[in-house]
Amino acid sequence: MLRGNVDGAKNQEEDPVGVIVKNKKVALFVQRYLIGSSPTIVHAVECLVERGYAVDLIVYRCINVNDVTFDSAMVRVIDITKAVDEKHAGKHVVGTWQRLGHNVVRLVETRADTRNWGWPVSSVGWLHPFTSYHIVLSAQARAAAARMNGAEYTFFIGFDTDGLNLASRVKEQCRIKVPVVYWNLEILFADTSFDRCVGRHLEIKNHHRSVATIIQDEARAEILGRHNRLAHTDMLLLPCAVRGRPVRRKSDYLRRMFHIPDDKKIVLYAGSIQPWAMCEEMLATVCDWPEDWVLVMHTFHPVTWRYPSQLMTTIRARYQGRVFVSSRPVKYEELDQVIAGGDIGIGFYRDSEPGNTVVGTASGKFAYYCRCGIPFITNDYPSLRRIADRYGCAEVLPEISGRFIGQAIEKIVTAYETYRENAFRCFEMLYSFDAHFESIIAAVESQIAGAAG
Repeated sequence: MLRGNVDGAKNQEEDPVGVIVKNKKVALFVQRYLIGSSPTIVHAVECLVERGYAVDLIVYRCINVNDVTFDSAMVRVIDITKAVDEKHAGKHVVGTWQRLGHNVVRLVETRADTRNWGWPVSSVGWLHPFTSYHIVLSAQARAAAARMNGAEYTFFIGFDTDGLNLASRVKEQCRIKVPVVYWNLEILFADTSFDRCVGRHLEIKNHHRSVATIIQDEARAEILGRHNRLAHTDMLLLPCAVRGRPVRRKSDYLRRMFHIPDDKKIVLYAGSIQPWAMCEEMLATVCDWPEDWVLVMHTFHPVTWRYPSQLMTTIRARYQGRVFVSSRPVKYEELDQVIAGGDIGIGFYRDSEPGNTVVGTASGKFAYYCRCGIPFITNDYPSLRRIADRYGCAEVLPEISGRFIGQAIEKIVTAYETYRENAFRCFEMLYSFDAHFESIIAAVESQIAGAAG
């Protein structure tokens, strides 16, 4: 269970002679995210505390939050899911005109072709307050504000579209002057449902009002800036990275779990089992790999979900003894033991989203692979090829096939220790959260001070 001070804590920063100068407190807003497998959010909380901030982590429908423990009285986790979901969205509609407007919008939402939402979402602004997205967002803001209990904050951080919109709505409804920072983790434009389009339209407005933007690299900044009609050159760049020192000791965690003999080597996939991760394509190649290699898939969500469940049926029917799947929850601090159990990492991204082809610095799995000295195999996208060429820790493939993956495995094996040391070097230079965060948060504080001045 996430631990912290349930009532929150105001932290008072002291100068060198012990005189209290100000309170430092920050609120982080996260919606519908795998917090337990997101190094960025977890490490941001840890580092903000170390920098002297009390932190309120406000979450809504976040998966596997219980896999993370914050051992600090300066961290308070506020889960508003129950408070919001116990009330149907329609019950938040009050007043004749608002109820009428909401009913009109619901009719439009359910009947219209969702592929053509560009015009009504961007042009008919008067409809927005009546949409389900706005009504639920207001309910979330009320629930969050009630738990925040009038505390004074130095700034807010909103993660991704929904986190930014919630932080901004809390600011509006509470009528407080607090800077909002937009921290973008995912670039997702493919979902064209009405609510998603309304949310992204609101994101653009709130992004323009934010004081700073954090994103993983220049390529992703350019995509986000173009979509939100903002200059991307001032965005702060922080890769999806991991804290701590390199993990050099190999682990037998996976071998013990699945009784994998010592004469077998492990290709590890650590991540979501979803269509965008090209899991089916990866599975179809396994029987063409060298005979002494097996695939272990470790995921962070239940395999009872529809797509993983279908894939599990295929694995049981076709890949007994060659593919093993673990969905057993592990504590965040124990994740290293899982990752260090692999010999080679693997991970692919379907080009169904603009962000998926510029994933080199945005993938937590690659950061973890490198921290544990595990070379990896992935797509031949420019962002990933740059990492492979610069650090020599990966092989990129023009297509997913048994022949290409088999060749990549054999190439890595012939110079394994070189690839392994290169992975450690890539971690220390690119994927180390500690190497980047201090300069980023200092820049955020500077931009906030500049905006206030």
